[in-house]
Amino acid sequence: MPSIEELVTELTTNGSETLDASQLHELKRQCKGDRSGQTVVLAFHALMQALAKRHAQVRISAVLVVSELFIRSHHFRLLVIGSLPKIFELVFGAYHKKLPPPAQYTQRLRQVAAEQYFMWTERFGDGYQQLIYGFRFLRYVERVDFKAAAA
Repeated sequence: MPSIEELVTELTTNGSETLDASQLHELKRQCKGDRSGQTVVLAFHALMQALAKRHAQVRISAVLVVSELFIRSHHFRLLVIGSLPKIFELVFGAYHKKLPPPAQYTQRLRQVAAEQYFMWTERFGDGYQQLIYGFRFLRYVERVDFKAAAA
């Protein structure tokens, strides 16, 4: 059985915008099977490392994996919400940070991240007020376009 770090690496470095279903299923299974929450924490840290990679395609895949776990785990949501400023920096280029190359995927990274964040806010914003605050920050301060995500 592959480790959490191996699964995250395989999911985020395949160069595709679609996640491997069997690897994703195994990651979710391992996270769900651990009652202590340690596996969720390991997955979160591995995904934050993937988000920090200097490659936009890796970050796109990492955003998709983060979203899959965000939808399914309260503990994972709390970890993500606690790291929103860093995540905004890594996927939206917030706080005047540059997004990594290749250039043709930089805009796609922002678009995918906007779609996922919009969905999180719609689904979980009532229970996690920080998502609403983050949405407003991205929309009005960082000028992230959520129109395509809302469509």
